[in-house]
Amino acid sequence: MQAIFQYEQNSSTTPEHIRTFVAEQLNFPELEEFCMALVDGILSHHAKIDQLLTRAATNWKLERMATVDRAILRLGAYEMAFAQNPPPPRVVITEAVEIAKRFSTFESSRFVNGVLDRISRLLAADNPPPSESPEGTGEETTVSLNDEKSDLDESLPNELPDANGHFTPESD
Repeated sequence: MQAIFQYEQNSSTTPEHIRTFVAEQLNFPELEEFCMALVDGILSHHAKIDQLLTRAATNWKLERMATVDRAILRLGAYEMAFAQNPPPPRVVITEAVEIAKRFSTFESSRFVNGVLDRISRLLAADNPPPSESPEGTGEETTVSLNDEKSDLDESLPNELPDANGHFTPESD
């Protein structure tokens, strides 16, 4: 997501810049290869992904979305629609929601959840499995956004910046 964000923020970013960024961030060849496959896939399907996002994000123009949210949505849409071995939609949505909580806002996590859920439904409607009717099973892939802590939450600081940008412990 950070590589896609970087690419979108700076139009002069080259694939080699992204590869260097990924290598510096991950420093693990197998993960670097996996990450670059995602980045390459997102960039090569960019127009189709954006069409899918536009279709799913009713009343939202892509340009109006926060850049980080758009990067998260592009990653999730790519994984569901174009990845060679796509994970189940619920897994993609859950991961995207957690990334949004970490790098964006709680409200953004709800937005990401809704848009990716809509994408999963659109994809299911466009390509129903042979053994199911076009309506599917009626099972929703929406992820619960309750206040339970995830594994990702444990790695985040338990502090919020004050008005001066200084970190103080979070109060209940």
